[in-house]
Amino acid sequence: MMRVRMWGLVVAGAITLAGCTAGSGGPVSFGWFAAGSAACAAPSIWLESTEAAPGDTVEVLVSGAIADCSDQGEGLSPALDSVTLLLSVGEQKFELGTFDVADDGFARIAVVVPDAAPRGEATVTSPDLPSADSAPFTITD
Repeated sequence: MMRVRMWGLVVAGAITLAGCTAGSGGPVSFGWFAAGSAACAAPSIWLESTEAAPGDTVEVLVSGAIADCSDQGEGLSPALDSVTLLLSVGEQKFELGTFDVADDGFARIAVVVPDAAPRGEATVTSPDLPSADSAPFTITD
């Protein structure tokens, strides 16, 4: 009987230390890692070059451009048909264009830095991917 109680205390302590309870269904956090039911990756925008002059072509990589998050066994989430890219320099915004997205949610896009873009720090974003981080960029001479 004493052995059963001891194991019961060990199991209860392990559950408490893990930060979860039976049937909670919520995320469990272990420092930098959080395990939970949601598993969709946020969309991303990367630039192959972080600086260019007006008129130069820059490669933009987009991933995770999906219509919704189907992470509960509903099947694959459909990709967006296209994404619009914007270049922001201070208060000025330049539409770089609207580009097709592959069925897997990825796109490799060649954009031209607008001639009218002022020199300085800029970002590339997409209104179609509001949860994506902006990609930093410097417009040079």
